[in-house]
Amino acid sequence: MPTTDTPSAIRLWVAAYVAANRETAVRDAAEARAYPALLPTGLVEVSHARRRMLVERPVFPRYVFLGVPEGASWYPLRAVPGVLGILSSGQQPRAVPKRIVGLLEEAIAANAFTRTAEAAFAAGEAVKVRVGSAELDAFVERVRHTLPGQRIDVVFEAMGKRHRATVPLDHVRAAG
Repeated sequence: MPTTDTPSAIRLWVAAYVAANRETAVRDAAEARAYPALLPTGLVEVSHARRRMLVERPVFPRYVFLGVPEGASWYPLRAVPGVLGILSSGQQPRAVPKRIVGLLEEAIAANAFTRTAEAAFAAGEAVKVRVGSAELDAFVERVRHTLPGQRIDVVFEAMGKRHRATVPLDHVRAAG
């Protein structure tokens, strides 16, 4: 999260392209140099050595948003260890609109980037399931309960009977 309490003190926000898996180190190094940093992250359920765990992962892999305070230059950001480049147009950095940074901060505060089945859907919620390039719109489906490993159990009606299916979380979206 940004380290500044006064957003107006930030003249410009830029997007830094960083080395793989170095987002946190870049954020910490930039903040140590008095440059506010914003690294949106969310909890993701992963499986490692047959154990399921929640891990914090960047929402935008390999990018960190860095603030340039009033009276400071953006150029020293290029020397932060792990920064491979600053998103720019020609010789000038492309500014990330402050409105976008504000929306990202709100989303972080609301925990909007957490990506687990438990956070995404509640038991009994109406959903739609994507099958290939089509989406099942003909049947009303409900989440029966959440399962570990980014999969959920849904119940739907077909041919006058209720059926249960386990589907990956990324194939499901909220109905309506």
